[in-house]
Amino acid sequence: MALFCFLIGVSLLFVLSKHARQWRILGAASLLGAIMLIGSYSHLVEPRLMEAYTDITQYVSGENRATSIGTRFELWRGSVMVLKQAPLGAGYWKRADIIREAVEQHRLDPVALHYSSVNMHNELLEELSLRGVVGGTLLLWMYSSIVILGWRAAPRNLALLGVVFVYAFSGLTDALFFSREATVLLLTLLAVLVRLPPQRERL
Repeated sequence: MALFCFLIGVSLLFVLSKHARQWRILGAASLLGAIMLIGSYSHLVEPRLMEAYTDITQYVSGENRATSIGTRFELWRGSVMVLKQAPLGAGYWKRADIIREAVEQHRLDPVALHYSSVNMHNELLEELSLRGVVGGTLLLWMYSSIVILGWRAAPRNLALLGVVFVYAFSGLTDALFFSREATVLLLTLLAVLVRLPPQRERL
């Protein structure tokens, strides 16, 4: 999914940029190719969509909240509860205590207690639940800074914008920076892209 998002995101950036006409055509062709590539995996995508529909239906009805999507919903609800009780950050142990109390009071499904010991499966909510509004603000500031850097580059560094797109989108359902590999990859990409020599934009 991250790869598909990267292809679509970068293609759209080329299409909407002020690059020369041939680059915009290339972006449009890449976007069409990415859509066709996703369509070619329909035999894999369709079952996942049906599974997602079933998960959401069971969650809303209360039949089963421990599905893949239902677990994420419970973790996100738990993150909001933690943030309300500790807006400046709860830390790992206090977060666990708050979620355990919510489970005991039947305000959260027990599945939230199990998975919250890993992460909250959302980058922003992970920061907010652990480090409060300060951590959440710093995460958004980091993304915004990279976007501004890419936008001001001459020509606009579409690769930087594409990297942010992938990380921010994937971070909606997972905590990427919980993984050392994801953090090292981001820093490496930023180091390489920032050091690339600027090229003149064709008119």
